Amino acid sequence: MNWDAIGAVGEIIGAIAVFATLFYLAKQIRQQNKIAEYEAVQSIFHEFNELNSMFFQDDSKIALLLNGLENPDQLSDIEAGQFQYMIRNYFHSVYMAFKAFNANLLSAEDWREIARPFSEVMESPGGALWKKTNPGIMPEFFDEIGRHKNTGEMTDYSLGRRDGGT
Repeated sequence: MNWDAIGAVGEIIGAIAVFATLFYLAKQIRQQNKIAEYEAVQSIFHEFNELNSMFFQDDSKIALLLNGLENPDQLSDIEAGQFQYMIRNYFHSVYMAFKAFNANLLSAEDWREIARPFSEVMESPGGALWKKTNPGIMPEFFDEIGRHKNTGEMTDYSLGRRDGGT
């Protein structure tokens, strides 16, 4: 066999090896991206679960949240302060989801499922007051939230069980 033929065969094998390596690396990168997306979503929903568990464990907190959303002017000073931090915690969790969405770590569908209820909370009397008393907080975030505004009836977070404010 001639050295030119051996060299040509070697180049072909080398090209195949390079192609196989690139294919393998692309597959690994896709897999790493899926893992990163999963971890981001897991972290975000862990935050929401922690926030939600605060309300499962204490009836007074859910009552305060519902009263704060519906009748913020009827809260005592202490309750208003507590409500402020409840909304701020929710805001932080939703903002983390927004950042993950912008980094393409959260799907548009998942982001919509997070943004829509937050938009409703911000449209409630208590949410609107919170936003008004915190002007200038990340306007690009609130512009995005506004795109998910519910055009129908607002969600009743008490499932129709509210009886005049109890």
